[in-house]
Amino acid sequence: WLQEKGLTKGAMGGANVSDVLKSLKGDSTGLQCGDSLLKATTAFQEMNAQALRVFDSGKLFGVLFAQDVLEALALGRVKGTDLVLHLVRSALPEVSQNDDLDAVGARILKQNAVRVRETGDVLTSAELAGFGFSRK
Repeated sequence: WLQEKGLTKGAMGGANVSDVLKSLKGDSTGLQCGDSLLKATTAFQEMNAQALRVFDSGKLFGVLFAQDVLEALALGRVKGTDLVLHLVRSALPEVSQNDDLDAVGARILKQNAVRVRETGDVLTSAELAGFGFSRK
């Protein structure tokens, strides 16, 4: 499965989830609850991401998935001017901050995002790029 997704085992170099969290401290890169879905689709393209963190007043609110946005737009359930908050997910698979990235990397790629059990932070595959996590 790792090879199919363009990953190689050992790509994280022994780092763990808490290492990624340290690198994100104070980083609120993502979307705001009041952003439009049109802005979100642009952000997905610009960041080459499948999932983006969504914030409300500087606090993590949840995660928006590109597939959810595209599906809702295609089915006419939402308009591009609607707010991202209508499609944000707050329930995500969990990992521990002590988990080794080699062990959870494939899970993060498959799910596009996970919540860190101890802190409530959310990691997407985009945040792991600095740790050697990438698709071919």
